[in-house]
Amino acid sequence: MTVKCKHKYRVFISYCRDDEELLRCVSKQLEEIDAIPVIDHQIEGGENYTIEIKRAIAHSHLVIFLLTEASESKPWAQQEVGFALGLGLKVLTLTTGPVLDGIAHESNAKRVLPDFSNIDSFVTAKALANLVDASGKANVSLSECAPTTLGRTVKLVREAELALSEQPEGCKVLQRGGFSSFAIPDDDPNSELFKGRGPSDLELRAQLRNERSILEDHSRLQGCDLIIDPYIRVPVSLNPALSPRQLLEATMIRLRILRDYLKSAKNDVRVVIDQGNIVGNLLIVGDWFMAEAIVPRYPGGFRQTTFTRHAPTILERTKEFNRDFETHYKKRSEPDVPSRLVAAAEIERLLEQYDSELDKL
Repeated sequence: MTVKCKHKYRVFISYCRDDEELLRCVSKQLEEIDAIPVIDHQIEGGENYTIEIKRAIAHSHLVIFLLTEASESKPWAQQEVGFALGLGLKVLTLTTGPVLDGIAHESNAKRVLPDFSNIDSFVTAKALANLVDASGKANVSLSECAPTTLGRTVKLVREAELALSEQPEGCKVLQRGGFSSFAIPDDDPNSELFKGRGPSDLELRAQLRNERSILEDHSRLQGCDLIIDPYIRVPVSLNPALSPRQLLEATMIRLRILRDYLKSAKNDVRVVIDQGNIVGNLLIVGDWFMAEAIVPRYPGGFRQTTFTRHAPTILERTKEFNRDFETHYKKRSEPDVPSRLVAAAEIERLLEQYDSELDKL
C-alpha cells in the first residue's frame, strides 16, 4: 500500500526536454503519493517565462532535479537548481549517471535505474516530508520587507490574489492580531467607517478594503482561524488630533465591524480571544505566503512587515499557530456554541461597556 503525503507538497521538477519519459515517471509517482508536480509547461503562453519560473520555484516546497546526459549540458536546469538552493529549498536530484560533485552532490543525489523502475524508492512521502521539514527548521528562508502600511497592504493583496488565481479552491486564513483584517470596513474609502484609521489616505483605505475582501474570499472557501484581542483600543499615537472620545468611537467602529463579520460568517471561521498577549500581527494564507509585523509603530499603523513565500517555513509557523490556537480553543467557556458567536457576544459586552464610558466623556 502506497503511503500518501500528509500535506500536498508542491514539487518543482527541473528537467531537460529530451527527458520526457523520466519526467512522466517522476510526475506519476508524485501524484501517486498525493504530491503536486510543478512543471514549466504548465505556464500559460504569453507570460514572462523567467519571472513565472522563478515564482513557481519560490512557491514550491522542494525541487526535484532530473540530472541526465541531456540536462548536464543545459545551463538553464542548473540555474533553476541554484535558484532553489539560494531560496533555502531542498533539492532531490535523480541522476541516470554517476553521482557527481558540485550541486548534484549537495542536493541528495540518487541514481535511478535505466528503466526508471526504482523511482518509487526515492520519491516517497517520507522522503519528501523529511526534506521539507529540514528546510523549514533550517531557518534560512528569504523574506521581503514592506516598510510602510500602504506597502504592506498592497503586497498582501497582490499575494492573496495570486494565491486565489493559482488555487481557485482558496487557502485557509490564519491570523493573530488585535482586531484582525476583518475589522476593516468593506465600504467606500470616504466612508465614516474608516474614522480613526490614521491618515485620510484614500489609496491606503482602498487597499485596506481590498485586503478585507480578498481574505474574506479565501475564508469563505477554506475557513479561517483567528486569535484576537478585542480589548485593545485605538491608541492616541495613531492620530494625535483625535480626542479621547473620538478614539473610543474609532475603537467601537472596528469592534462593530468585527462583530458583524463574526455573526454572519460560517462555522468554519473559528475565533479565540487572547487578552493582553498579542504583539504585532501574523497572517498566514494557506502555505502560499506569510506576512508578519513584529512591532506596531505609530502614527500610521504597522511598519516593517516581512513577507515570505518559503513554503517549508510557512508550514513550520502554521504548526506553531495551530498549537497556540488549539490550546485556547480547548479552554473556551462555551464549547457547544460556535466560537465565532462566543467572540461576537464578548465584543457585544465590550461595546455596551464602552457606550457607558462615552456618556462620561
